[in-house]
Amino acid sequence: MKKSEAKNLFGSVSALCRALGISRAAYYKWDDPLPQKKEDQVRGAYMRYCEEKDREAVAVFGRVK
Repeated sequence: MKKSEAKNLFGSVSALCRALGISRAAYYKWDDPLPQKKEDQVRGAYMRYCEEKDREAVAVFGRVK
């Protein structure tokens, strides 16, 4: 995974950094492409991000039956 792909998952560098709990400076120090360990961290953060968005959607729209 490239850094740009990781950023695109979250929509911005800032959102990616918030999800991972890191500074923007840390993001800019990453290797490109990402090492497997970092890619796994990004994927895990993205799964949590999506789960939270799903919970928010259910709260707003209700559960579809």
